[in-house]
Amino acid sequence: MPDHVARPLPDLKSLFERESHVSLHFDAHPQGRCILAVGARRSFMWNGTDSDCLAALQSFLQSNGEPSWAFGWLGYDLKNGIEVLKSQRVNASAFPTLHWVEPRIVIEWGGERVRAEVVHGADEPEVPQLLTEIAQPQSNIPEAPGISLLPRWDASTYLQRAHRVKKHIQRGDIYEMNLCQEWSANRELPSAWEAFVRLHQLTEPPYAALVKAGEYHVLCGSPELFLKRRGDVLVSSPIKGTIRRGDSPEEDDALAHQLQNDPKERGENVMICDLVRNDFSRVAQPGSVNVPELFGIHRFRTVHQMISTVQCKIRPECTVEDILRATFPMGSMTGAPKIRAMEIIDELEGSRRGVYSGSVGFFRPNGDFDLNVVIRSILYNAAMPRISMHVGGAITALSDPEKEYEECLLKAKAMLQTLQGDAK
Repeated sequence: MPDHVARPLPDLKSLFERESHVSLHFDAHPQGRCILAVGARRSFMWNGTDSDCLAALQSFLQSNGEPSWAFGWLGYDLKNGIEVLKSQRVNASAFPTLHWVEPRIVIEWGGERVRAEVVHGADEPEVPQLLTEIAQPQSNIPEAPGISLLPRWDASTYLQRAHRVKKHIQRGDIYEMNLCQEWSANRELPSAWEAFVRLHQLTEPPYAALVKAGEYHVLCGSPELFLKRRGDVLVSSPIKGTIRRGDSPEEDDALAHQLQNDPKERGENVMICDLVRNDFSRVAQPGSVNVPELFGIHRFRTVHQMISTVQCKIRPECTVEDILRATFPMGSMTGAPKIRAMEIIDELEGSRRGVYSGSVGFFRPNGDFDLNVVIRSILYNAAMPRISMHVGGAITALSDPEKEYEECLLKAKAMLQTLQGDAK
């Protein structure tokens, strides 16, 4: 039962306030590597529904014919440009579906890098100041801004929608579906950096990120890996199965054992694991898809999670576009079968997911990339202003809607504490 490494944060408040485009990412290296991207040489934004979106992104990843760094996000509605789908709901937070930038500067530290290293843009004049800021530790946990988010649904509405999902399952339309709900407030967020620090300290997630792209901010405390590429190896680690941490070591171990052996949670997990295997088979070398970890129990600050890992070797001719067309959106946030589950999601959920259920991450010039799953995250559009978050969980034939609702509240707790200081 591995525990994820907590990474100390530098004090980057001033940087995130003065720069219009800046991103901090963790790449889940066992020793806790961090990657900081500053500025924007070029940018790419897409908010349509055409099937050429991924081809356009593929082109953006080339700068003057050469591979480049890129940082940004894939919103959930990218599905509409991959499959024959549409979204009926309002995009309340108004985030673009795709937003990527080629930064002026990229700095890495942690892991095997004892000191911060400028890996791109070393000649930029502000590099010495950035290195000085990175060397300054975040010395305190900021106070909560005292912002309360209101749920779009009350408990009875959630239960009604969950029962409708179960009826779809009983009719054989789907086997499993991830049902999500939104909390929001039309409020200014005084400091995205301070809120991110609070979220990070409360959750200590392995795939954390803070992305600022103009007025758009993604404060991501994700525990889940969507895709990681290293050379010709592609890896995904879907999460299905959640339970709270215990108040004592004995209770904690008992809860982990309970999750490990819960037939409902194992059933959810294996269905999504099989879906990922099927997605990978579309870009994998024959016989290379395998599952090195099944039903692994991972301990996080507030919850235990059941995580499986699927990997394959990518066929040499497959591009980033091919890989994303085969795998996005991730099965853990949709259901099985994926397309029908996404249709029912749009029918039942009260708002568009936006960046939630999508991915934030980065592409390296050598072709490697890290893309997380945007969960346990706060979205902030400073122009509106609007703060929002979603939480959800898988519904199966064995699901108890009331317990699923309680699980949603458990997942929401850290984000609510981040903003209001007391999640009741």
